[in-house]
Amino acid sequence: MEGNLINRFANLKQAGLCPQCGLSREDDSVFCIKCRASKNKANRELCARKKVRSIKYGTCRKCSKPQEANLVVCEWHWIQNMSYTSTGKTSNASRLLEILEKQYRRCYYTGVDLIAGEASIDHLMPVSKFPELRSEISNLAWCHKRINLMKGDMTKDEFLASCRLITGHMDRQNACNSGGQP
Repeated sequence: MEGNLINRFANLKQAGLCPQCGLSREDDSVFCIKCRASKNKANRELCARKKVRSIKYGTCRKCSKPQEANLVVCEWHWIQNMSYTSTGKTSNASRLLEILEKQYRRCYYTGVDLIAGEASIDHLMPVSKFPELRSEISNLAWCHKRINLMKGDMTKDEFLASCRLITGHMDRQNACNSGGQP
């Protein structure tokens, strides 16, 4: 039975017909305009129902597991989203979770506890200077969003050198302000 449906689908598609209703298609899409609109409407309605359920019960919009604090998704889907935005692939999510666990869920630079929504993924060697390292797992570390924003497109070593300059200068400033010599 299933094989017949697959063959029917393939035959209609090859003939330039919509596999759902059998009418002709105007473009290269799989379904005709009417069936596409129907599918889009059904998908929007499903998304709206998921959104209402998510708000009402505090569940992930994708899988119905409990939401992570401050988010509309569970931890796993948040990590998948972070994986996609930082590496262009959701397939790196498991490795990113391993990195987060290896860092004891703390910021790579400050050691501050990371919570979902305030954490980000840093490229130790920035993508702007080393695009080939974008999805290289050894080039990734979890850190606080504000720290990542401050780091910008600096390498890890450049950023740490800047931090040392700032703290050294502030230490000297504080010593002067408390009566010490510059």
